[in-house]
Amino acid sequence: MHLRPLEHLVHLSPRSLRTAFALAGLEPLAIRTPSHLSEQHTLAEALENLGRAGWRRDADPDARPSAPVRLGLRAVAAAQDRLGTGMVVLGVARVPG
Repeated sequence: MHLRPLEHLVHLSPRSLRTAFALAGLEPLAIRTPSHLSEQHTLAEALENLGRAGWRRDADPDARPSAPVRLGLRAVAAAQDRLGTGMVVLGVARVPG
């Protein structure tokens, strides 16, 4: 959804980011895969940000998710992060020593 071809020059998985850190001589401190959800997202946008656009079915594309649905979406995002399957790869590393 937010892919910008001129800004996103490479795409990394958690594994390939860990390898890139190692090749650069960096020590990984954290590598996560969060999905970003906002209160401003419509249901369609939230599902797309979770990589679950197919779950929309016949939903109104402009509808905002209800509080229980938003809670469920956040649970899906948290599970994806724990499993390493979220839509964003975020890494933090440091120079050893």
